[in-house]
Amino acid sequence: MGTRCFVALPLPEEYQQALPKIAAEWKPRLRSKVSWTKEGNWHLTLKFLGELEPGILDQVHKALRRVTVHQFEVQASGGGFFPPGRNPKVVWVGLSRGADACTRLAADIDQALQPLGIPSDTRPFRPHLTVARIKRSGPDDWSQLLSGLHAWTWPSFWAQRFVLYASRLTPQGPVYTELESCPLGETQS
Repeated sequence: MGTRCFVALPLPEEYQQALPKIAAEWKPRLRSKVSWTKEGNWHLTLKFLGELEPGILDQVHKALRRVTVHQFEVQASGGGFFPPGRNPKVVWVGLSRGADACTRLAADIDQALQPLGIPSDTRPFRPHLTVARIKRSGPDDWSQLLSGLHAWTWPSFWAQRFVLYASRLTPQGPVYTELESCPLGETQS
């Protein structure tokens, strides 16, 4: 049996601690059934890999270590929904800083893993931080939630590493285990 894996940027403690505050503010105001991202689980996904067998997992570790990108500044800002429109399924926060660098890093990771038979993503990469998943949509005014996300002020931070995570799905939500931490290079002067 394989290991369900993804590659992501971990988020700092200030971001992790903001999640329960956002959820606490909006849970009582929404009638939809919403699954909020758990504190400690929040990350910026760079590539979802799916189920990987143990043999290929070792090769993935080696390929990821060869990805060389400099550290970059990241700052969250704004927000939106996937899909855009009336019945959203995912609530997300975007980036005001670091989006281009995240896109380059995701492309480098994608390219490094292609020789292992891991297919490229078919959709264009859109750097975002998933805040919640909407399990069952109710009669909510999503524009109010969007306004609330746009009003939130996020600190900037330096992305210093990316991580290969294992993801185990449980009834209480996903449990993530760090398999490999790949440091980013020193910032360019």
